[in-house]
Amino acid sequence: MVGFAVDENMKNWLEIHNWIRDLGVNYNNSIEVLNENQKICSAYLLIMNSAYRPQIAVKFRNVYPTILTGLDFDSSVTDSDVMIATATFAYTHYEIEVFENTP
Repeated sequence: MVGFAVDENMKNWLEIHNWIRDLGVNYNNSIEVLNENQKICSAYLLIMNSAYRPQIAVKFRNVYPTILTGLDFDSSVTDSDVMIATATFAYTHYEIEVFENTP
């Protein structure tokens, strides 16, 4: 599960939304069907140390989204709070790489 701030144009949220939608069945032939290579990808999670240098990399293989949280819009809020969404992904396997400590 990955939490992320939704940008003002909702571009990052819409990318995952469309990816999930495109993984589904094409009922009316109006949606372009993805081939198998377009449905999955690799993903990398970098874990930083206190000096903001990469310490550990987790490499996920054959990743695709399974769940994307909705967004709650509230017109009564006057402040521009950052909207946070959560995406859950499935994957076939992962590898962990620990970087050498460098001064």
